[in-house]
Amino acid sequence: LALKERMQCKSFQWYMDNVAYDVLDKYPMLPANVKWGELQNVGKEKCVDALGRQPPAVIGLQQCHGQGHNQLIRLNGAGQLGVGERCIEAYNSEIKLAFCRLGTVDGPWQYDEQSGTLLHRTHKKCMGYQPQTRQLALMPCDINNAYQSWKFKEIQPHCFFAENEEEEGLVIVRLLSLPYERFVRNIVKTEMDLFIAFGGLIGLFYGWSLLTTIDFLITVCHLVIRFISSIFN
Repeated sequence: LALKERMQCKSFQWYMDNVAYDVLDKYPMLPANVKWGELQNVGKEKCVDALGRQPPAVIGLQQCHGQGHNQLIRLNGAGQLGVGERCIEAYNSEIKLAFCRLGTVDGPWQYDEQSGTLLHRTHKKCMGYQPQTRQLALMPCDINNAYQSWKFKEIQPHCFFAENEEEEGLVIVRLLSLPYERFVRNIVKTEMDLFIAFGGLIGLFYGWSLLTTIDFLITVCHLVIRFISSIFN
């Protein structure tokens, strides 16, 4: 406080009134999400995935994995559809990941629970999957087309906690079994996985998934074993 008085620092309210007075104009409060989770195409039985790309980029469908990340899709009450801080927009007929327009929180999308269609209100067309091009696109709405039918599935985070020693033991066993499960599912098996998992390890400091750290450890062990085997062979 003495330093603040000596430096004649202004209050935070002064900062909001004189410097950041337009912050809510540029970054308005977002409406509540009406949908939040995986967005699965009924006809293809796969989920919308940002594919780890940065805008502007085409998005597609991938096998649903239930872990969120690039498949965690949100639709707010004002019709904005997106992945994280990015928006899903239509450019002509292409569906792409885009930077959300500054100062806006709304969007053109309208989801119909009964038919499962995602209507783009501006173009008066629906988002669907094209088997011929294997891409997402806007097309004339057809409620009988399974490739235009979508369903949201809420993603439940994997939480591990224990209230007593017995439960703590079960949690430990569960955690120890995860590396084996991931290895059996062929999620962790190559050198490329090492780089992916290493990035996730750094992300732990930002609250990322524990499973990514386990991926990193098992990948390191896998590479060490391979290296030792090559020496003796």
